[in-house]
Amino acid sequence: MSSSSSSSSSSSSSAGGATAGMTATGTGASLRGGGNYELASVIISPELGERVLISAKKAVLIEIFPELQDAIQECRDFSWNLDSQHVIRFPVNGYCKLNSLQVLQRLLNNGFQLMASNASNGIDGQQFSEYLLGRCS
Repeated sequence: MSSSSSSSSSSSSSAGGATAGMTATGTGASLRGGGNYELASVIISPELGERVLISAKKAVLIEIFPELQDAIQECRDFSWNLDSQHVIRFPVNGYCKLNSLQVLQRLLNNGFQLMASNASNGIDGQQFSEYLLGRCS
């Protein structure tokens, strides 16, 4: 079980979420059974209507959400801009009019599969749901 906690921190830069049983590689993550995966983490919180945050490779987000291309490429100084290849907790519905179901539907329609989910009452009663999705690359 100790390997899952170390692998979680190594792949958090590519997905932004918990990934027990996965390790980071150059193109995505690798399951213990083999095969490379591209990961995306979607966090949904009901504060002020609905807030949808996504963490993934920039190229994957631009492929699936072309309407976000300008926002992802031009905004280099924002906290969600992790490095030149990844974004973490990118506020999707701050830049386009997609709700959580539409975001999840687009990911699923583009070959992603639900790998894990979590719903929680966080600090100070904040509620959120997090979904980890992956697809073979």
